[in-house]
Amino acid sequence: MICQLKRILVYDAFNAKNNGSSTCVVQVDWFNTLLNYALIMINVATVVLILHRQVDAIPTRFASCICIAFVTAFQLCLCLFIADCVGVSIIWCSTFGWLLMCMQTLSSSPTRTTAPTQPTVARAVAFLDCGAIVFYAVVSDIIGTIAHCLAVVMGIVLWNVATRSNKYSNEAETRIKSN
Repeated sequence: MICQLKRILVYDAFNAKNNGSSTCVVQVDWFNTLLNYALIMINVATVVLILHRQVDAIPTRFASCICIAFVTAFQLCLCLFIADCVGVSIIWCSTFGWLLMCMQTLSSSPTRTTAPTQPTVARAVAFLDCGAIVFYAVVSDIIGTIAHCLAVVMGIVLWNVATRSNKYSNEAETRIKSN
């Protein structure tokens, strides 16, 4: 299982397996590894550090971190136990879905107080994510493109779950304060 985990985390270029031996040789695909981890960092930074300061309707940073932890666990379990996959692209793709919902919320918010550069940064990151999805659609199997698109949808669904739970907790807090 450790060999499989190494393959997932570093985009094993040659799909190495330990085949029952005590050694595990993993050939790192540096381009894909660095691209995907950079996309994770850029998306998370954009969503958590920039956009979450803007609108009350956006879930808390805590909810964002919980969702990112869930998606990370989902990615690892998917590749370890269900599918023979490598990589961490589901993490940045779902964060991209979350980012899309942040952008939509900010654009429709009547109390929008964003600095002029923040929507521009968000749009640039969204453009980068779209470019990466198109890149992988061209160079990878169709199943990868399907997984990327479904991960974006998963991010949108997680956003809606988190905003709904945030709305209910805010309503409960208001009721408690009024009593």
